[in-house]
Amino acid sequence: MDKALDRAIEALRDENVENRLAAIETIIGSRNRALLPYLIESLGDPEWRVRKTAVGAVIAYGPDDDL
Repeated sequence: MDKALDRAIEALRDENVENRLAAIETIIGSRNRALLPYLIESLGDPEWRVRKTAVGAVIAYGPDDDL
């Protein structure tokens, strides 16, 4: 995986909400289906904006048998 995606994965656990939101946007932009588990984990984030963005991201990936 590239460094930007590695940083995005780390940022999903950042205390700063804006960093978590930016991480999800980076993951969305990658269109890497291997990152879906990280988005699914974000569905349980305490911040509603992160959850909402993660829902949109999972939907954007489209149907997936693993989901």
